[in-house]
Amino acid sequence: MNTPKVTVFLSTYNQVKYVRKALDSIFMQETTFPYEVVVADDYSTDGTRDIILEYQKRFPKMLTTYFTPENIGNCQKTVNCFKKGLFRGEYVSLLEGDDYWLEKDRLQVLVDFLDNNPRYEFVSYKEHVIDLNGNDLGSTPDQSLWGKEFTIQDFLDGKSYSDYAGVFHNFYKEEGLKYAPIILASRNVWDFQNMFMIDDHGPVYIMDRYFGVYLSRNQQGEYNYNSLFKEETRRRDKIALTKATQEFYGGKYDLTPGIRREQLKMLMHYVERCDLEGVNSTRDVIDSAAMTELAGKLMVWELRRGNKDRVRFMYEMLTSEERRGLNGRVMSSYLAWIKKKIRKEPYFDNRRGTIVKR
Repeated sequence: MNTPKVTVFLSTYNQVKYVRKALDSIFMQETTFPYEVVVADDYSTDGTRDIILEYQKRFPKMLTTYFTPENIGNCQKTVNCFKKGLFRGEYVSLLEGDDYWLEKDRLQVLVDFLDNNPRYEFVSYKEHVIDLNGNDLGSTPDQSLWGKEFTIQDFLDGKSYSDYAGVFHNFYKEEGLKYAPIILASRNVWDFQNMFMIDDHGPVYIMDRYFGVYLSRNQQGEYNYNSLFKEETRRRDKIALTKATQEFYGGKYDLTPGIRREQLKMLMHYVERCDLEGVNSTRDVIDSAAMTELAGKLMVWELRRGNKDRVRFMYEMLTSEERRGLNGRVMSSYLAWIKKKIRKEPYFDNRRGTIVKR
């Protein structure tokens, strides 16, 4: 086979019920250029590998397999593929074994876009989201991003798209192992780091066109990340990855707001239940200064909603030092809210620098 224009990287693990559809959607592509398919399986035990080998016999010149000798996690599996030189194409397109593509011209349209618009590092698109029963759960990414340019600042602001929905310039071909430390900061999560690396290389364009389907499998008995790990574990992973990314880039980007967003979500989960043990379990990833800041925000929020029990709980869960740190902030914010109610005027939030109509 000639040097491929695109390397399609299909990642699989125990997806026997879905992988055939994913593979069919890849091999149905009609292109004017050669593309290769690399299937990396992380020691599936449910028959997924048998299906992959079946397709390798059908497409021996196009399909290359990498089978791990044991379950090592998605991130180590990916780095091993870098070491083996399996990302050969000018471009890369990712796919999970439980998702699938739409339209036979998907690869052609996306590659043509990048060829004609070299300033963009990645081109993405809309995906239908469905559950295991085929029910429509909406679309991803958010509609506000359709037909728009997406930059690293958007990512830092908490916006997101799927790096598995699109095609990007293959910086891994020459630089793959350079990024091994940040990729291996997690055992299973690679998409956060990959999106950040893509955005660091250049802007993204998100087409206003459906080219894929994302299967939501967040339920017991499934073998995907969201099903196997609890929400708090996933948030801990996100915090650890965000910190590792900030360290990797040596202060080039301030990812503290992203860390605070995840910490706040963790804290809110337990505050809503007045679960002191749960709050204390977060203290290994939320230091005292962050706890003071986040508790202050939550107390103001709950004061505005009239949830005095939660406010009391949050106050009691803090150390004496943390209480001293938040008193002035909470009271000033609460008084500003009262004045706004009295004057019937929009509340001006100085931290955001915008008029916020409550």
